[in-house]
Amino acid sequence: MSEVVLLSLGSNQQPEDHLRRCALELRQHFPDIRFSPVYRCPAEGFEGADFLNAAAVFHCSMPLPLLHETLQSIETAHGRTRTEEKFSDRSLDIDILAYGHLTGEAAHPLKLPRPDLLRYPFVLGPVCDLLPEWVHPASGRPLAEHWQAMQQRPFILTATDLTL
Repeated sequence: MSEVVLLSLGSNQQPEDHLRRCALELRQHFPDIRFSPVYRCPAEGFEGADFLNAAAVFHCSMPLPLLHETLQSIETAHGRTRTEEKFSDRSLDIDILAYGHLTGEAAHPLKLPRPDLLRYPFVLGPVCDLLPEWVHPASGRPLAEHWQAMQQRPFILTATDLTL
């Protein structure tokens, strides 16, 4: 059975290069993948270079643990280590935001849908570019409603001309 998968992509170390290469690698695994526009935003939770962020959506029949392992291997190939602090510079960060409508314990050890989806504009904004009407499994509301509510608070998210 194929599930809709939502990813968040980010980098603040040679971000154009890492995101372009990441997109090529993801296309090799998931031919139907689509990417959002790429956005620039300040580092969150630490002083660092701006991040470039995007989202991706595709259909996947790969079991969730194998998908997670595949994405981590792409991150590792881009110089990502697992010893960094949560808020730190990243060569490449790929987060699974959603795997179908899987929630809670069934997604163990991942927390799905990933809480960052509704927490950060640099995650939700790009996803809304792809699937504004997708219903968040925990809230039962379309992402566009969450995005509209998020826009009530100040944030910096700037579109770039980078295309994935």
